[in-house]
Amino acid sequence: MTEIAAQDDPNTGQRGAFARFGAAVGLANLGDGIAVIAWAWTASLLTRDPLWIAMLPAALRVPWVLFALPSGLLADHTDRRRLIVFCDLVRTFAYGVAGGRDGVEPAAYGAVLGRRWPCFPLW
Repeated sequence: MTEIAAQDDPNTGQRGAFARFGAAVGLANLGDGIAVIAWAWTASLLTRDPLWIAMLPAALRVPWVLFALPSGLLADHTDRRRLIVFCDLVRTFAYGVAGGRDGVEPAAYGAVLGRRWPCFPLW
């Protein structure tokens, strides 16, 4: 009887989804923290000035400070599918420019972009 009651409990599925969401947020924050440490460590290899080393993690957060609220506002007031397609097109253009400037083989960027194409059926 308790197994049937547990299956009928509407909160069980929500707790599982919330746990997965919490784990994803935790892993994303862990990855961000590791990236900040890695960039600061790399900066310490390039210079011994502690001011420059300390400015690098702060500079990495400046785009978040500048663009977080406007991006959220845009995402709330725009059709999600069109926004995703637009962002993917901007990303494609940026990869193309980076590949053209650095002399990197464009096919290498195509391999990276190939993983992003599944979002285009959202049109």
